[in-house]
Amino acid sequence: MVEDGKERLVGSDELDFFYVSGQNTKKLTINPEYVSKMLFRCKAEYYEGTVPTSPTDTAAEAETKFRRRYPKSLYIKVNVRTGETVLATTSTIKAEAIVGTKTGVIGNPEQFFHIRWYRNTLTSGSTDMQIGRGVALSVDRATLGLGVSERPRLIAKAEEHDPYMALTDKEGNILTDENGNILVGF
Repeated sequence: MVEDGKERLVGSDELDFFYVSGQNTKKLTINPEYVSKMLFRCKAEYYEGTVPTSPTDTAAEAETKFRRRYPKSLYIKVNVRTGETVLATTSTIKAEAIVGTKTGVIGNPEQFFHIRWYRNTLTSGSTDMQIGRGVALSVDRATLGLGVSERPRLIAKAEEHDPYMALTDKEGNILTDENGNILVGF
């Protein structure tokens, strides 16, 4: 892989969380949860006898750029579980965010997105107010600050989260658990 213009062997660093398998083979497998964009350079050359420790300057090479993107057909749909509309008599509002693309629904959207819930009213000039997080929403109507005759409009927004990476303290030291395993998050 190429980082800051310098080559290094994939999987040679304990922080290569993205690396799954394939070093010194024809196929490299990576986990996209740990990558937003990256450049991979593959070098190969013919040799006889002992396998060289690294390719020479005359080795054939090819580059592949990886960038995590979601299709333009990405959508988020609000499924209100307390009926088609939220009435003044509804005491608890329950809803679910369904995230998908033209090829189907994404099974565990929180693996890739932060999902935030907002409420707005049908009143002119009303602004969005955040009321929850996650795929499922359950909120008491009384906590929404709505008048008796106001009906809320529920809005779910999905924002791509950053790739997972090693967690560090303020000084940049990598955090580990009691067994020495590196802690990861986004």
